[in-house]
Amino acid sequence: MRYLGPEKTYTALLLIGAIPVMCVGLAESYTSFLLFRLAISVIGASFVITQFHTSMMFAPNIKGTANAVAGGWGNLGGE
Repeated sequence: MRYLGPEKTYTALLLIGAIPVMCVGLAESYTSFLLFRLAISVIGASFVITQFHTSMMFAPNIKGTANAVAGGWGNLGGE
């Protein structure tokens, strides 16, 4: 299996996730809205990629702080 890395995986996830985000405004029934929201929930996997990527970028002595800041930023909607 080919290793894609966090950057390519993250980019692909966000690009694919952008499709249901754009389409949710076109929902005309509760069922279609629910299906779009279900598809949007897949973007939550970006949290795992961000934590892995942050762990690789920072030195061990500040890795915990960097992961906490990145996780908090994501919870605020900045991710």
